[in-house]
Amino acid sequence: MRRGPERRPPALRPWWLALLLVQALFCLSACRRGEKPQARPNVVLVVIDTLRADHLPFYGYRSLTAPFLSDLAAQGVVFESCYSISSYTSPATASILTSLYPFQHGVHKGLIVTLNQQAENPTLQLNRIPQPVLTMSEWLQAGGYRTFAVADNLNIGEAEGFTQGFDRFSTMNNRGADQVNRQVKLWKREMLQAAPYFLYVHYMDPHAPYLARQPWYVPGADELQEQKARYDSEIRFVDERLRELFAELSWDENTILVITADHGEEFLEHGQTGHGKTLYNEVLRVPLLFWGQAPALQPRRVKEAVSTLDIMPTIGAMLGLTAEKIFSGISLWPFARPAGPAEPRALFATLLASRPGRADITLRATLWDRWKLIVSGEETRELFDIRAHPRERINQYGRIETQAIAAKLNGLFLSFQSRCPVFPQETGERQIDPELLAELKTLGYVR
Repeated sequence: MRRGPERRPPALRPWWLALLLVQALFCLSACRRGEKPQARPNVVLVVIDTLRADHLPFYGYRSLTAPFLSDLAAQGVVFESCYSISSYTSPATASILTSLYPFQHGVHKGLIVTLNQQAENPTLQLNRIPQPVLTMSEWLQAGGYRTFAVADNLNIGEAEGFTQGFDRFSTMNNRGADQVNRQVKLWKREMLQAAPYFLYVHYMDPHAPYLARQPWYVPGADELQEQKARYDSEIRFVDERLRELFAELSWDENTILVITADHGEEFLEHGQTGHGKTLYNEVLRVPLLFWGQAPALQPRRVKEAVSTLDIMPTIGAMLGLTAEKIFSGISLWPFARPAGPAEPRALFATLLASRPGRADITLRATLWDRWKLIVSGEETRELFDIRAHPRERINQYGRIETQAIAAKLNGLFLSFQSRCPVFPQETGERQIDPELLAELKTLGYVR
C-alpha cells in the first residue's frame, strides 16, 4: 500500500483546472436557481476477473447467475458488444486504467506468467505502467478525488505500476469477495469523509480454481459441465457480495458505478480452457455496464462495438472533462448516438502468449464491422464473420472473396500501431518469498 505522489506532474494541470471550472460553473448555475449545488459524484469501477459476458442473464444466459447485476442492467446502460484488449489480467487492466493498448504502455505479462518463466529467480522483473503515463487514479486524484483500490489479484500491484495515483491500495492473493468487502469497509469512514472518492474494486472469484459456492452450486453432468457449474456459482457469489457493498456504501446516492471484466474464460470452445492462450471471443467479450443517479442514466442497450479502453474517457466525459488526445479509447457519453458512425470503428487486442518449451508468441486481433482477423505470429491467420458465425468456427482467411477484407483489417492494425504514441517500457522488481511460492503452487498458478 502506498500513497499517491505529492507532486503533480505538469501534464495533469489541464485536467485539474478543467474539473474545477466545470464544478464552479455547475455551482454558479445552481445558486442562481436557488438550489443547493450537487456534490461531485463518487466514481466506482468494479472489475470482476475472468467474467464472460455470455454467462450473465442480461447478456442472454439462461441461468440466474447475477440477479443484482441484472437489476442494475435494467436501470442502466448496457453495452452489448464490449471487447477487452487482451486475455491476460495485467495488460487488460492496465489498459482499462490508462486507455492505452499494451503495445503502448508496455505491460504484456503479469506476475504469474513471469514467475513461471523465472521460477529459479526469487527477484522478478515485471512489466510496469510507465511513470509518465496518466492513469485514471492520477487524473481523478489531481481533480480533487481521494482514491482507493482493493485488488484480489497478485498481478495488480505496486511493482506493476498499478498503485500510481492511489491514496490507499491493497493487493491480495485470491482471498475472495468477502475479504475484498471487508477491506473496503475498513476504509468506509475515511472514504465518506473524503468524498468525492474514486474506488477501484477487483474481485477474483470467477477465476480458477472454481469453488462450489453454496447454495447456488448445482453439480454438472460431466467434467466440463462441472467446471461451468462451479464457475457460475462463483459469479453468483460475487453478485451477492457486490449487492452487499452497494448497500453498505449507499451507491444509490450520487455515484457513478461501472462494472466490467478484464477478460473472459475458455471452456473448450476452441480446444482450450482458462485464458491467456487465445484471442477468441470467449476471452475477449466482456460485460460493460454503467449505472448511476449522478448524472441520472436512462436505461439503454447499446449495440455498437466498444472497447474497455473507452471506460476512462467516458468517465471523464461524465464528469465534464475533455478526453486527452493521447487516449486510444473514445468517450461513449452520452451513450446515445441516434445513428452509428459512418465508418465502422476498428478495435484491437493483443497477447504475448507463453508456450512451454518454446518461445513466446505474439497474437493480435482486429475487429472491424462484422469481421475479425486473428494473426498468431507468422504461423496462423484466421478471418471470421462474427455476425454470421459468432462462435468463430469457420475460418474464411485465404478465400478469394475475402482477400480484400483480410488485407484491410491487417492494414488497420499496422497503420494504428505505426502512428500511435508508445511509451518507453519500464520494469519493476518483486520479491517472491518461499511461503508465497508454496501458496501459488497449491492454487495451481505456478508449475
